[in-house]
Amino acid sequence: MHKKSVELNWSKSNGALSYDIYRSINNSEFKILAQDVKGTTYSDAAIIDKFTHQYRIIARNGAISKTISAPIKIHVQIPILATGKPGNISLSHNNWSNLSAFNIRFDIHWGNNGTSWKLYEDGGTAPIHTGTLIDNSPNAQSAEYAITGKAPGVYKYKIEVTNSFGMTTSNEMTVTVK
Repeated sequence: MHKKSVELNWSKSNGALSYDIYRSINNSEFKILAQDVKGTTYSDAAIIDKFTHQYRIIARNGAISKTISAPIKIHVQIPILATGKPGNISLSHNNWSNLSAFNIRFDIHWGNNGTSWKLYEDGGTAPIHTGTLIDNSPNAQSAEYAITGKAPGVYKYKIEVTNSFGMTTSNEMTVTVK
């Protein structure tokens, strides 16, 4: 899951009873973001994508205040997540020599990514491998699985890639082992 907040934490300042947090967005004037924060952590959930946020922490001991941090710059880039079921799957293998060990690979070249995948062999209903994926939509996505010790024969493979919007299934691919 991608967080859409900036998590701030700092070391306790001697004598501080609370802290004030100031923020500047894209080099604007620093403005108060939070006052009288009792701990040494703060979560800023009001961030703006593709903007630079700067923070300054002020320690307070009653009416006396002391700056305890130089401005901290953070450029916010909120990930764009899938907006629909996973894109088209391209399935491939590297067994051009018909060996007993080979890799099965899938690629989604563009569009929506998946968050999990399953590899099936010979039309089976139980996957021979499952894996998790990181949604980095709309960028390309791929995963690979090594298969070893296969007896001579012809094997058929397909992949299912799933996210919160649904599932996409690859075409079936044949691999020959001699």
